[in-house]
Amino acid sequence: SMIDGAAINVLDFGADPTGVIECSVNIQNAINKAAEQGVSGYKTGPSQGGVVYFPPGVYKISSTLEMPGDPAAAAQFVSLSGSGKASTLSWRGIASGVMVSYDNGSDEQATFIENMSFQAADGINGVIAIQASKNGNGCVNLRIEGNYFKGLGYALDCYTETDQIQFIKNYVLLYNVGCVRMQGVCSNFQFRDNHFRVGNGWAIEHLGLGANILISGNTFQSASDAWKGIRLKEIGNFRIMLQVGLVLVQL
Repeated sequence: SMIDGAAINVLDFGADPTGVIECSVNIQNAINKAAEQGVSGYKTGPSQGGVVYFPPGVYKISSTLEMPGDPAAAAQFVSLSGSGKASTLSWRGIASGVMVSYDNGSDEQATFIENMSFQAADGINGVIAIQASKNGNGCVNLRIEGNYFKGLGYALDCYTETDQIQFIKNYVLLYNVGCVRMQGVCSNFQFRDNHFRVGNGWAIEHLGLGANILISGNTFQSASDAWKGIRLKEIGNFRIMLQVGLVLVQL
């Protein structure tokens, strides 16, 4: 962490990788520190900001991690990165809670979340791993790639004014409400090469207006009667490129 430009390591802020001690505040402090390293500007790309790194371990959190978005600073370019499935954020808070929120709104958040695991403790249902634009502030240019989601209400829940989102090569297992939901005006989304396996509700659901939605190369697999595939409801001004690489339904 002393190397200029190096990722911010959550262990340097006292985060416990054993899953025993709650560490929401420690991780939030690491996120806030990474915000100071970002490069301010207008959609300059996800490579420009500070990165928060999670070494292998289980990190117990019970309150929402707020991703900064102050347009007067560099905060909008904070990214999260781990070492794959071994770097786990484990939710121990209330049911239907939110693990990571993009909602402080500059409409310029260029960032990524990659190689992480998001899980909820047994018996805690409806938890949202990543939530964007709940209050309409806008989340732009977010890449979610190579992550593992298990036992959640939603892996990704987006509200109006969310734009340029890439959901790529993620593995989503045992979702208990839905998997990915877009509400309101959500445009320029890509869902590519993901594996949606065994869940309740819709794997991909869009409930509002939007344009340029790409769904390509995904695998849908479930043995549950409550599982559904893709839902596009009450939409307009859409250009859909739907390419389902493989659909598996276990009977």
